[in-house]
Amino acid sequence: MVGDVVGHGVAASATMGQLRVLLADRLAATGDVLAALQAVDAATDRIRGSHAATVCVVILNPRTGELHYSTAGHPPPLVVPADGEARFLAPTGTGPLGVGAHRGPNAVGDERLKPGDLVLLYSDGILERPGREVAESTVELARVAADATADRVMRGDVALAVERACTQTVELLTRVTGHTDDITLLAAQLTKPPKPFGRTVLATHDSLPALRRAVDEWLAEADVDQPDSDAVRHAVIELAANATEHAHIDSPDPHSFTVTGELSDTGVLSMRVTDQGRWREPRPSADRGIGLHMTRKLVATLRVEHDEHGTTATIGLRLTRPAKLITADDTTFRAPTHAPQSAPLLVLEQPTTTPRIRVDGPIDATTASTVEHQILTGSTGARSLTIDLTGVTHLASAGVAALHRLTALHRDNNTELRLYARSGTNADTILTLVALPHATQDPDTQPADNDI
Repeated sequence: MVGDVVGHGVAASATMGQLRVLLADRLAATGDVLAALQAVDAATDRIRGSHAATVCVVILNPRTGELHYSTAGHPPPLVVPADGEARFLAPTGTGPLGVGAHRGPNAVGDERLKPGDLVLLYSDGILERPGREVAESTVELARVAADATADRVMRGDVALAVERACTQTVELLTRVTGHTDDITLLAAQLTKPPKPFGRTVLATHDSLPALRRAVDEWLAEADVDQPDSDAVRHAVIELAANATEHAHIDSPDPHSFTVTGELSDTGVLSMRVTDQGRWREPRPSADRGIGLHMTRKLVATLRVEHDEHGTTATIGLRLTRPAKLITADDTTFRAPTHAPQSAPLLVLEQPTTTPRIRVDGPIDATTASTVEHQILTGSTGARSLTIDLTGVTHLASAGVAALHRLTALHRDNNTELRLYARSGTNADTILTLVALPHATQDPDTQPADNDI
């Protein structure tokens, strides 16, 4: 849904927020566009500033491609087919909210999308640009959005058609004319989910890097955004490490476990790690048994089931893609995203006035002992030390455990271990998750009051 409230500033934003929450709640409860609009219409007397607000509401069924929509005084949706010309859907003819518009059965229109088709909602700020008639702007919007969706404009700018349809359309249409009103674009594309993920993995630490790469490739194929992709990958590798270390601890014979996953057509990603070993209750401590704790915080749901035949751990996460705010200063767009490549492990002493070591690459069950040994070789805990983790691409529970041990060693020796991971990096996310104190600004160049 995209709407427009009369006015500007904080008051208009507050009104918009109330209408959005109410409309989203009614849509979620009923799945009925008409009923939701009627409920919001009835509430306009109680929501100050909502009189004459416009809104375009769309419900898309991802299984069938069926689309139901209503334009309450708002410009109609634009459909950009996978093949063919872009077209605006017919307005449903109903007026804005709170003006007494009749909303009968004809207030809802119907359409059916095919795989690859894209639907674009927008505010009228993109049409009412200086020096352009609305009719002219409407034609330009359809043409530019179609070209951006098909990657005919800034080739290779971003990988996803929905992002190109929004960001490139805004830049191209406002580059010459500018704009006098806020602009919002919202795009959805009907796509086929990726094939289910399935892999049998030998229960050894050496198998985990290949599993991590395979999970990364599958998540990239599914166009999962980076924050969600990082969370899922970390969670899966933690569960895989648990299966490797604990499931068959009493058996000398080689064993394996399976990792499966699928993405539902409603955007819920599920992955499972299944072994045939014996369940052991986790015993959290400073350096052991924190894998399940980390996993629970990384994803929305974690379910662990075990019996005499083995253990299955299932994670679930509803995928999201946050809104992108574009300002007048934005003239370029981020490079296309690709499946992450496996990074080498580097542990380097940095030439600074204070002892300092930088770690790049993954710190996981395979590499954690190497990292810990090289750091101990460089400091032995007898002198204060800064460890720069900004370049760490994957910080597993084994790496967290090693950092706990190093921190304890320095504390016992009355020296200081300063962990540094720039805000927003993989290491920062995990260190924050496990509440391991660290700096997000370089402690060797900043005052020591930025620990979290």
